[in-house]
Amino acid sequence: MADILIVDDDDKIREVLEIFLKSKKHNIMVCENGKKAILLLKKLPKLPDLILMDVMMPEMDGYSATKEIRKSITKTVPILFLTVRDSNNDLVTGFDAGGNEFMTKPFDYVKLDQTINKLLSSPNESRIKGY
Repeated sequence: MADILIVDDDDKIREVLEIFLKSKKHNIMVCENGKKAILLLKKLPKLPDLILMDVMMPEMDGYSATKEIRKSITKTVPILFLTVRDSNNDLVTGFDAGGNEFMTKPFDYVKLDQTINKLLSSPNESRIKGY
């Protein structure tokens, strides 16, 4: 069981991901854009074990949010981009921003589950705030 933050502006995507991840016994938090995710992460006493990040969102996109998260909140919590954008340039931009994995929507649930399990089982330094 892991604590997972879903950051996506699409209500249906957030709902589907939340239902799927809760069925896998994960604890879920949700935000509808990058700016709100950063505010939430700064308030939490313990960081989530994983962040699922959309790319195209109002107020602050996923790339900008990830850069800010990596700069001022944590370098160690894995970030999985889930997006409709699928060009090589998008992939490179995601990794340059600090993402760990990149999956395109619509996603296959088996592959999503395997990717999440891989990210959660990879050795990570402390997920306590302040690096």
